[in-house]
Amino acid sequence: MVETGTAARNKAAVRAFFDRMNAGDVAGAFDLLTDDATWFSLSTRRFSDRDQMRASIEWVNTELLRAPIQQTVTTLTAEDDRVAALTEGHAVTVAGKRYDQAYHFLFEFSGERIGRLWEFNDTYHSRTVFALSEAGDLPRTNPA
Repeated sequence: MVETGTAARNKAAVRAFFDRMNAGDVAGAFDLLTDDATWFSLSTRRFSDRDQMRASIEWVNTELLRAPIQQTVTTLTAEDDRVAALTEGHAVTVAGKRYDQAYHFLFEFSGERIGRLWEFNDTYHSRTVFALSEAGDLPRTNPA
């Protein structure tokens, strides 16, 4: 069965988001977000605004990782204005540590763009690999 309508459009936007992030095109991925988009991270247990998340992802991609996290979408489910995505993410840190993570993302759409995003993952693994603080914040130096 071929999916059509809003669900198909939103799922295509989520796939485009991950394709752009995988390519290191953070700006292109964030073009799919509304100007007032917010992003919840389980690691920090708080929402960040679009500019905060973009800066954080760009910093991780350039300072902590050899290449952007490669997200493989394993499942997409769409209902109403939301798309749930199960992904597997893989990367190597500049220190040579493997980052192999399981994710659940929930995208909430505002029209044709992503207005809110929730990111759930194994916080212990993230904390260990990236040397996150107790509050879930990223280090501002290279965690060797």
